[in-house]
Amino acid sequence: MLSSGAPGPVVSGAYASMRIVQLIDSLTVGGAEKLQVLFARAARERGVEVTIVGLKPPRYPEIFRELAALDARLVTLGSASLSDPRQLVSLVRLLRRERFDVLFTHLSTANILGPIAAALAGTPAISTLHSEAPPPNRVRGALESWTLRRLSRRVVAVGRAVAEAHQERLGGRRPIEIPNPVAPIPLLAEAERCSIRRELAGDGKDFILMSTGMLRRQKAFDDLLTAFAELRLTHPGAALVIAGGGPQAGELAAQIEASGLAGHAHLLGVRGDVPRLLAAVDVYVSSSLWEGLPLSVLEGMAAGLPVVATAVGDLPQVVAEGTGLLVEPGRPRALAEALRSVLDDRAGAVAMGAAARRHVARNYGPDRWADRLLELAREVACGGGRRSERRGGPG
Repeated sequence: MLSSGAPGPVVSGAYASMRIVQLIDSLTVGGAEKLQVLFARAARERGVEVTIVGLKPPRYPEIFRELAALDARLVTLGSASLSDPRQLVSLVRLLRRERFDVLFTHLSTANILGPIAAALAGTPAISTLHSEAPPPNRVRGALESWTLRRLSRRVVAVGRAVAEAHQERLGGRRPIEIPNPVAPIPLLAEAERCSIRRELAGDGKDFILMSTGMLRRQKAFDDLLTAFAELRLTHPGAALVIAGGGPQAGELAAQIEASGLAGHAHLLGVRGDVPRLLAAVDVYVSSSLWEGLPLSVLEGMAAGLPVVATAVGDLPQVVAEGTGLLVEPGRPRALAEALRSVLDDRAGAVAMGAAARRHVARNYGPDRWADRLLELAREVACGGGRRSERRGGPG
C-alpha cells in the first residue's frame, strides 16, 4: 500500500469535518480521474478531508501531482484484479481504521469491491456510473449490478442518459442524476495562442481541430481520422490533434501514415496541459460510439470552442442549440460534413464557441456539482435510507 500527501487544515463551512474517501479503478488521465481533481479542490475549499484510493498505481504523474498539490491524501492498493482477495482485505482494513463518513466509488471494479468492503466495514457507500454502457464482461456486469442494487446506499449517474440506461439493471431504481462539471478555462493572450498553435501543428494551418481521450475503440478515433481525411479534400489547411494514450496508439499512427495524413494529423500522447491547448485551437471534435457525459466535451465548450460530436450519451442535452453540431455515431462522412459546415462559416463558429462557453458556465459549474455530492454524502452519513429519485438536468 502506497500513500502520499496529507490532509490540509480544516476550514469552516457547511461540510467542515466531513471525511470522504473516493475509490477509483486507477488514476489515469480520463474523465472520471479528472473529476477527482475537481472534487478535491472543492472539498478543500469547504473544509472536507478527502482520501483518494486507486486500486492500481497511477500510470501518469500529472493527476498524482495535481491531487497532491490540493492536499488530498492518496493511497494505492496495487492492483484492480477482482481475483486478488488481498485488495478487498486491504480496503476493509483501511475503512475500519480510518472510519470515514462516506465511501464514493467510481468505475466498474471499484463499484464491485467498494460496496462489499464498505458493508463489511460499516461505511456507507455511494456508487457512481460514468457511462451509458455496462461492463462488456457479463460476469463483471452481473457482479456490479448486484453490488449496486444490494449494497450501495445511493447510485449516482453523471447525466440523464446514463441514469436511463442503467435503471433496468438496478431493478427499476432510478439513479440520482448529478451531471459532470467543468472548471472555467481562461482565454489566452494572442501571442501565447499563436505559439501553442505552432507547437501543435506547425505554421500555415488555417484551422486546428482537437479531440482528447483514451485511445480505445469507444472513442472511435479511427472514424475521426477517416472523416478528417475526407475533410482535407476541401480544407487542405486544416490540422487535427488528438491528446491521449491507450491501446490503439500504434493502430492510429499506422492509419495516419496509410491515409497520407502525416504532418496534418498528430497524436500528442498524454498531456497534462489540455485546457491550455484547447484555448488555442478552433473546434472540438468527439467521435465516440458511446459515452456518459464526457468531461472532454465540456472542457472544449468551456474553452469557447464550437463542438462537432456524435449524438451519444448526454451530448444531445449538453450540446445545446447554437453551441455545435451532432451526427450519428459510426458515420465518418456525416462527421466530415458537419466539420466542413463549421469551418466554412468562421463567424458562425466563433458565435457557437461563445455560446458554448456561456452554456457550460451557466449549467455545469463545479460549485453546484460539489455541493450536491456533499449534501448527498451528509444525508447518507446521517443514516438516510435508500430511495428512488428523479433529478433531471444540470440546473
